[in-house]
Amino acid sequence: MKKLAIITGGSKGLGKALVESYLAEGYYVVSISRSNSALVHERLTHFTFDLAQHYAVRITIEALFRNLFSPQTSQYEFITLIHNAATLGEIKPLRLQAANDESLVETISINLTSPMLINARFLRHTAAFSCPKNIFHISSGAATKPYYAWTAYCSTKAGIEMMVKTLALENAKDKNLKIVSVNPGVIDADMQAKIRKASVKDFPIVARFLELKKNHELANPTILAKKLLLIEKENAFQSGETIRLQS
Repeated sequence: MKKLAIITGGSKGLGKALVESYLAEGYYVVSISRSNSALVHERLTHFTFDLAQHYAVRITIEALFRNLFSPQTSQYEFITLIHNAATLGEIKPLRLQAANDESLVETISINLTSPMLINARFLRHTAAFSCPKNIFHISSGAATKPYYAWTAYCSTKAGIEMMVKTLALENAKDKNLKIVSVNPGVIDADMQAKIRKASVKDFPIVARFLELKKNHELANPTILAKKLLLIEKENAFQSGETIRLQS
């Protein structure tokens, strides 16, 4: 039997750190991302797919899951799905984004629509598996706290939080399944670099994020990935809850 981890956004940042951590723990890892990764491992499969194309999830991810969870597939010891892929979108008030609806739709697709479609397929394809199954959604403090110029990001992250709660309720009879939200805190990754480049006009509190970088207050992705893996191994969390990786 083998342990399987499916990780979206696995080519960089926290996603890459998660891929590396789960490989080190002996998992077979399927990394889903729209950019290529230089990481090569005998237990790693890269699956190049743009989650902004939510309309293609029904075909592409369906085919992937049919292959992973077919009757011919070896029985799994453990199955983990981590929704890590996310985009901040444009950093400006919504009223000023009207000229670029495509970016807005992409943000919603990557952050909320595709994870929901993927969950629907994952739950259906793994329903008969009696091994432990965990679905982790990498969330954000922006799920509960509004930020000026982050309307799409805050809204989609809030949507993820409610999806976690409702899915936990819907699947409560499956004692092998846990669905949780994970708040990693502020990570030293590409999203933070994008935030620091925002103008004060579009994002009035940009100075706060510049200070976080200057004062070395951003969390290391590798440390956070190892924390999540440890939390999963300890299995002390409940389905539907939000796990915080930083105090």
